[in-house]
Amino acid sequence: MLRKWFILCLLLILPVLAAADDKKVYFSGETAPFPEDAQVMRILVFPLQGADGMLLSLDDDALLVDGGVDTQADIVFDTAKEYGCSRVHRAFNTHPHNDHIGSIPKLLEKGFEIDQFITVFPLDYSESDSMQIKVLGELKKKGIPIIQMKNGDEIPFGEAKITIVQQTGMGGTNSKSGMLYIRYRNASILLTGDVEGDAQRLFADKYDLKADILKVPHHGVSLIETEFLENVDPEFAVITNGSINTEDVQEELMKAGIPFYFATWGPILLETDGEKWIVDQKRFPERGKYIERYIRDFERRKQKKKLNIESWF
Repeated sequence: MLRKWFILCLLLILPVLAAADDKKVYFSGETAPFPEDAQVMRILVFPLQGADGMLLSLDDDALLVDGGVDTQADIVFDTAKEYGCSRVHRAFNTHPHNDHIGSIPKLLEKGFEIDQFITVFPLDYSESDSMQIKVLGELKKKGIPIIQMKNGDEIPFGEAKITIVQQTGMGGTNSKSGMLYIRYRNASILLTGDVEGDAQRLFADKYDLKADILKVPHHGVSLIETEFLENVDPEFAVITNGSINTEDVQEELMKAGIPFYFATWGPILLETDGEKWIVDQKRFPERGKYIERYIRDFERRKQKKKLNIESWF
């Protein structure tokens, strides 16, 4: 009898232990920091309102992914400089809308250096409020090489593998965004641009996009397709927006037990040694009261809906 009881307890405990062993994403302070000599990949998410801009670094390599609207060039420039970067080897644009590519000309004016620019759209692409022609014209004036890439191509980035995932057969400019699937050793992240609806379902059907961290598509203002979210199955998500106008996506992530941060609260830093991630955010002091109020509301919503999740703010 005692033996049967021991086996039953073991069967109940093992899944819990396995889940703990599978944990890859930690908030700052939850785990030991990386050793000083560790080769760490860093992803800085700029604090932009409803726009995308991220800076990746690994060893001596740096990659800018999108860059926000033209009026956000100062934020991108100053934040990048604060984190020690004023030059990137490559800049990648997911799609040529103002909130992803608009800041590039002003960044160049301010002295931000780009060695090479990568696009997955035709050089003369002019549909749906595209800024492709205008921005590429400014890059050409500066003598910056423009490279066209496509689905399945890889962007050189040290030991990390960065693969472009794109479909061009359905939807508008947003859904034709070039996503980046990034793997560094055993750590992974998916940067989704603004892919929506049917395109998300197509990706879920055709690809294995399992990733530790998800950059929520379309700034969190559109619902994530269930199939897509289940395919990626992230431990953590980044919303490149604030808490207003993203309530539905917040609800989705809460129900799935996926923690998330808002980029509008301050720069988000994602770091990995290829085995685990450490997530940190430098929150703006002036938003303190707003953040406290949101956290209280979050806790009320969690209790009201009886969601069995930990608070992560």
